[in-house]
Amino acid sequence: MRKSSPLPPEPLLVCAALIEKSGLFLLAKRPSGKYLAGHWEFPGGKVLPNESPQVALAREIQEELGVAVAVGELFLDHQHTYPERTIRLLTFRCTIHEPPQALEHEVLAWVAPQAMSDLLLSPADVQVVGKLMQNL
Repeated sequence: MRKSSPLPPEPLLVCAALIEKSGLFLLAKRPSGKYLAGHWEFPGGKVLPNESPQVALAREIQEELGVAVAVGELFLDHQHTYPERTIRLLTFRCTIHEPPQALEHEVLAWVAPQAMSDLLLSPADVQVVGKLMQNL
């Protein structure tokens, strides 16, 4: 009798905030000691069990940036496979009304989409930047 191969695990559900100000978008640099340290990413994080992506994103932005966020429309839903896991990244357009703080990141920066390709981006965020560039 043949052994059936196990099903791959479900992708880890993650959400990110696309926050724009005057044509620039907020990026956060991952701190040393963390996975993908030194990579730039759109802020966000994991969706917890029994939590909607929008609620998770509001919680993550409060934790990471110290600000309340209004979560808007879905900008991009895609999967990215890292060597150790696959994630499903939901990126939402978001609005903040106060200056963000780098509470969990090395630094924050407002970056034009055209300049993002010059940065070391988190691999899952590369597709988000590609869609941003298409929409210019």
